[in-house]
Amino acid sequence: MSERNFSHIAGNASDKIKSFLADRRKLFAAAGLQPNLEATFGDAIVGALNICEITVDQNPLEPLSKEATVVCQAKITQSMVNGHGTLHGGCSGMKPSPPPLLDSSKHTV
Repeated sequence: MSERNFSHIAGNASDKIKSFLADRRKLFAAAGLQPNLEATFGDAIVGALNICEITVDQNPLEPLSKEATVVCQAKITQSMVNGHGTLHGGCSGMKPSPPPLLDSSKHTV
């Protein structure tokens, strides 16, 4: 898969971090999840996520570490709701948790 365009992502994170998080295949592989995402339930859900902003700041409680805020948007489609018309629990469980992947030992911020 080619690199996904990340120019729309706001925030002060480096282009390297933005590029990494914008490509859901890299993100899931780094988290140790299924690399063949197209064959899984999660492909449509993760594909619906749009990263809007990635901001990295010093952690005020731990000055030697940083913390990140990642803002995503997703359009909930009919295939993502349960019989009650609300977001299916399996879909909500597919939300990525990018901040732990920003470990400075693995990625330069």
